[in-house]
Amino acid sequence: MCGQFYIMLHGKKQTIYPNDPYKIMIYDQNQFTYQKANWGFKTNKRPIINARSETLLTKPTFIGLKHCLIMANGYYEWDAAKMKTDIHLKDHSYLYMAGLYRYQKDRYEYTIVTTKANASVDQIHDRMPLILTKEEAECWVREQETEQLLNAIPPSLQYEQEMNQIHLDV
Repeated sequence: MCGQFYIMLHGKKQTIYPNDPYKIMIYDQNQFTYQKANWGFKTNKRPIINARSETLLTKPTFIGLKHCLIMANGYYEWDAAKMKTDIHLKDHSYLYMAGLYRYQKDRYEYTIVTTKANASVDQIHDRMPLILTKEEAECWVREQETEQLLNAIPPSLQYEQEMNQIHLDV
C-alpha cells in the first residue's frame, strides 16, 4: 500500500498526502504532458488512493480508466511496529509509479496501482506501489502491454526508519 509519497524540491522532502493536488504524467493527443490531479478517487466513504494490480482489469471501478505515472523520489510505509519507513531507490532518483486517472465532478483525480511487495520491501509491508522502469513507464502511459506490466517485478529498493524526536515540556 502507499499512503504518502514525496518529491525532493530544493533539497527538502515535500510529502504528498491523499487528496493533495499533484502533477501526474499522462499521454494525451500523442504527447506526454503533466496534469494537475488530486490523489484519490472521491467516494461516499474514504477516497480510493490505491488500486490492486491483481483486480485492476476486472473491478468495475477501474475498468476503462486511463493510465498515468506518478513520479516521486520515495514513499512512506509503516511496519508492524508502526515505525514510519522511507522507501526509495539507492540514489534517490525518480520512482515511476503506475497509476490510473479520471476526470470527475470538475476535477482530475488519480490512484496509485499497488502490487505484491518484492523481497526488498516485504519485511516492511506486503504491498508496494507498482514501480516501473523508464521504458516500462512509457508503455504504461501509452496503455501498451498492460497485462504484462501489471505482473512486473518492481526494482530493488532501500529503506530507512524515520525517527521523530518529541520534546516534552515539563
